[in-house]
Amino acid sequence: MLEIKIDASQLNAQLDQLMQRLQRPSALMAAVAQSLESQTQQAFYQQGQPGGDKWQSLSESTIAQRTLGRKGKNPEPPSWPGQILNRSGGRGLLGSVMSGSTASTASVGAGSGKSAKYAKIHQFGGQAGRGRKVTIPARPYLPITPSTGGQALTPHAEKAIIKMALKFIENGAP
Repeated sequence: MLEIKIDASQLNAQLDQLMQRLQRPSALMAAVAQSLESQTQQAFYQQGQPGGDKWQSLSESTIAQRTLGRKGKNPEPPSWPGQILNRSGGRGLLGSVMSGSTASTASVGAGSGKSAKYAKIHQFGGQAGRGRKVTIPARPYLPITPSTGGQALTPHAEKAIIKMALKFIENGAP
């Protein structure tokens, strides 16, 4: 009679370690949040989503206004040539980018203080200005994209997170 015995103790020990890691994914969530924040910041500097399309250029009237700056009640120095969504040198919408994580979640967001009212319109586009007569094109800076069920990660963000998750599963460090 031919008999094969397999000692599964090593496999069981590795599976136990994996189960322990998966029950405490806070290190993975912190790494995912940091990655999402980094990708968001990259979008501002690259003027479009990492691995995606570039943002639509500013309108001629906006370029003219930014070239001259603004005088009067709310003066601004000239900010063109420059970056599309970063005319305040990182103190506005870009400066409001923040990430956070818990033991089971990761998040990234933007828009606090004065930049709060600009965050949504620039991410998704829409009507703005007096009487909502100006169309602002979407210039997505957060690593999300519209999908059938609402919002989904961009392919670039999804690949980065999957890579981190696999690394976390393999060795416990994202």
